[in-house]
Amino acid sequence: MLHTLGNLTIVTQDWNSQLSNSSYDVKREKLAKHGLLLNQRYFGEFAPEIWNGKTIRKRAQWLMAMITEIWPQLGETTGSWEEKPKAVIILDEVYPVKSWRDVLRRTADFVVDWSDKEQFEQEIVAALPSYIVREPPNDKYYQLANGWWIYINLNAVTLKQFSTDLIEAAGIPEDEYDVELW
Repeated sequence: MLHTLGNLTIVTQDWNSQLSNSSYDVKREKLAKHGLLLNQRYFGEFAPEIWNGKTIRKRAQWLMAMITEIWPQLGETTGSWEEKPKAVIILDEVYPVKSWRDVLRRTADFVVDWSDKEQFEQEIVAALPSYIVREPPNDKYYQLANGWWIYINLNAVTLKQFSTDLIEAAGIPEDEYDVELW
C-alpha cells in the first residue's frame, strides 16, 4: 500500500523530509494544517485514528470522489474497446479516424466547410462558446481552417457530445451523421 494513491500526498521537499519518518499522529496533525486544501480537509475532518491498509483504501476512495467532483470528466468511463471509433460519416462521406479527438477534428473541419462565416460565428460559436474561441489560451486547442480554435482536451464522452452538438448547430440532419466503431 506504500505507493498507492491513498497513502500519498503532495507536499514540499522540506515537508516531505520533516514528515517522512514521523509517526502517523504527527503527520495527521501537520497535514491538517497544510496549505493544500485536500490535505487540510481530509486530515482535519476525516482522518482515522489508525493508519492501515483499510484506511489507506478509504482515503483513496475519498480522494477519487474529491478529484471527480473537481474534474467530473475524469470520472466518466469511455466504455469498452469496442467503442473505439473507426470512421466518421457525414453526408455519405467517410473520414477514417483513430480516436475520439479525430472524430471531433473531422466533424469540426466538415462543419467549417459546410457553413459560411456568418452562420459559423452567429450560430455555431454562439451555441458552443465554451469550446470555440478566437484565441486559444493554451495548447489544448485545434485550429480550424477559418481561424477559430476548438477545445479538444476532453474525455471520450464529452468529445462525442461536442461532435454531435457541432452537427446540430450547423443544421446537418442527425441521420446524416454517424460514427463507425471497430
